[in-house]
Amino acid sequence: MKPFYFSSLCLIVVLCLGLFLLDKENHSVADLLEKSNLFALILYVIPTYLICSILFYFLEKKGKKNSSILALTIGIPLGITLVIIVLSAKMGRL
Repeated sequence: MKPFYFSSLCLIVVLCLGLFLLDKENHSVADLLEKSNLFALILYVIPTYLICSILFYFLEKKGKKNSSILALTIGIPLGITLVIIVLSAKMGRL
């Protein structure tokens, strides 16, 4: 297994936790460990990780030199944006 997959998962989790810390309802790190926040973290991390992994696979297959950086640069914003759009549409706010 390539080190990209583990390191990208760690980076995505840290970035999603950072997004949750920006939320006005979270006042401390302990607030992030509530069930609802952990469920939301999973909803953000899994699709974002899958998008980054798929991008990395195809970019590496094409022989791109910086495929890991490119996959993360494209995949993380794309994954988080797609999750926000899907959740907004499901809640009727789109």
